[in-house]
Amino acid sequence: MISIENYAFAGCKSLKEITLPLSLTTIGNYVFSGCTSLINVSLPLTLTSIGNYSFAGCSSLNNISIPPSINVISEGAFYVCTSLIRISIPSSVTLIQDYAFAKCASLVDIFIPLSIESIGRYAFKQCSLLTNISIPSTITSINEGTFYGCSSLKQIQIPDSVKIIKKYALCKCSSLINVHLPSTMTSINEGTFSGCSLLTHIIIPESVISIQKNAFAKCLSLTDMLIPSSVTSIGKFAFSGCTSIQNISIPSNITSIDKGTFCECASLKKSQFQNQ
Repeated sequence: MISIENYAFAGCKSLKEITLPLSLTTIGNYVFSGCTSLINVSLPLTLTSIGNYSFAGCSSLNNISIPPSINVISEGAFYVCTSLIRISIPSSVTLIQDYAFAKCASLVDIFIPLSIESIGRYAFKQCSLLTNISIPSTITSINEGTFYGCSSLKQIQIPDSVKIIKKYALCKCSSLINVHLPSTMTSINEGTFSGCSLLTHIIIPESVISIQKNAFAKCLSLTDMLIPSSVTSIGKFAFSGCTSIQNISIPSNITSIDKGTFCECASLKKSQFQNQ
């Protein structure tokens, strides 16, 4: 047997273990989705394709080894695998697709190899025990909502190869204290750091020309903000609800301050408009 077709074992809630044939090359879409009792599965070295949402909702699965014959971790492949603690991604993998590990609430450690060229939207959404992650230098953009709601994430290493951090990428990372932004960025996009309630300090690089709406909304621990002279626009509610911010410096290049930009900044004592 070389393939298991779509939905073959979907919803088999009493299935605890399965031995896959050594000749298997393809696991179709949703094959083991909803197998809530499945604890362990051994993927053969012949396997080249794991389908979309193939192990989604396997809430008892605590360990899985991805063979080096796999190039893509498909959309939602391990979505809501709430018992999965660690996973090793081989260097053969170049692409992690949307929602691949979203809501893996027990995942504490994941190594992203240098072979990875792209990480999909919401790939690690609400991995609430993930504390540290390093982005490889092969990545040029962090996708929409990639780490949304990773509430235990304290550190993230973003290389200078990253030119774009898309909207909501680090939204609600409520344990994030400090982050270094690469000097290649031109925009801080919508909601990027919204709800990062422990973020105390961030340096916006001189390459940034736009701070979009809700970019830093409800960053409750942010005390000071120096906006570089390169910035020409600040979006709606960009700093709203930043209740600890005391000082803010606004460059002369700003043509307008949008509605609600600094609303509910209850501790704001000094707002300085820089001269030309």
